[in-house]
Amino acid sequence: MSDPMIGLLSLQEELSKNRITLGNCTNSKLHMFFDKPEGIPRFTYVIVNEGEILSFCNFVLVEPINDTPCFQIGYAVPEKFQNKGFGKEIAKLALIEFLTNMFRGSSFKNLYIESVISIDNLASQKITNYILSTKPKQIIDSISNEKMFCYQKLFSAFDEFNKL
Repeated sequence: MSDPMIGLLSLQEELSKNRITLGNCTNSKLHMFFDKPEGIPRFTYVIVNEGEILSFCNFVLVEPINDTPCFQIGYAVPEKFQNKGFGKEIAKLALIEFLTNMFRGSSFKNLYIESVISIDNLASQKITNYILSTKPKQIIDSISNEKMFCYQKLFSAFDEFNKL
């Protein structure tokens, strides 16, 4: 598991230095950036106001589950914007945008969304319970060796994402 806040801060720096350009999304509040660090697809969605990231969400391709593609979701909100609903908003809007695009623009019929969250991160757990509606299993993160909750949900091309 990687820390989404590090991704947010890195993207903010790149934006501030005009090193990257964000693309538009179906939802006008969202902007998107796609890259492939180390050859691994990463889709990043942000809500930006006057060049400042208010909230951040990304999807990174990880190991498949039962031969079905799996993307790990991560989200972050800068400290000064926390507790204002931005985390829940970006997670929901980005998930809908991501799933819609993945099922429309690829051969995927099903895919998993996975979230790995520290057992101490209650705010992220609330958001993940809201968007994935699954019960987590407790795991030990292989990178940090910390106790985590792992959430997984299977989505289908036939699901209605506007009900999220």
